[in-house]
Amino acid sequence: AKGGCTKYLTLQYLNYARWTAQQHSCNLPSALGIMARTYLFNAEGQLRPLGLFKLWWPYVTLVNETVHWGMKVPLAMQLYSGCREAGLGPHLG
Repeated sequence: AKGGCTKYLTLQYLNYARWTAQQHSCNLPSALGIMARTYLFNAEGQLRPLGLFKLWWPYVTLVNETVHWGMKVPLAMQLYSGCREAGLGPHLG
């Protein structure tokens, strides 16, 4: 799957940024700043490059994506079957 891993990793960071924004009632750039200050810099202000990995919460997005696809795929298949049975054919346009 082209871009599957990239999509998954991007979702990790975006979901965490969204949750941070909700927690602190701020916009996305401010949330990214909070995340950077929390994980990418130590108390003395020195850069901690490996802190980037602390922003990765695989279990959160994995569960979210599993539930999403678990509902989306069966529903799409059911709707497709229903449309075919109604005489709409394999393609509408």
